[in-house]
Amino acid sequence: TALPANCFGSLKALMSKVELVREAERYGLSGFVTETIGGSKNKAEDLKMVLASFSKSPGEVLYVGDTIFDIQAAKKAGVKSAGILNGYHSKEMLEKERPDYILGSLSDMKRLII
Repeated sequence: TALPANCFGSLKALMSKVELVREAERYGLSGFVTETIGGSKNKAEDLKMVLASFSKSPGEVLYVGDTIFDIQAAKKAGVKSAGILNGYHSKEMLEKERPDYILGSLSDMKRLII
């Protein structure tokens, strides 16, 4: 199932700005990144803040993470989740959390955008 492109228009990432810019440029996604939140202490609450600040419904947001904690935070916030395989936790660990998608890398996210 693809997501509408506008759901990424106000993409935020819970990582450092330098890391995000580098990753977005590397995978051809820099046009979808408008701002960042770094050093999150509570990712689920920060995701809820993103929803409110951009007037998005949970179905319009995809949170991509490389740990089981990222998938859990997305579920707690009610947004779609994608586990990414080039990070900290293994495919098997991520799959146990039942994310909506499994991505090999950030470039795979492009196939989810209509």
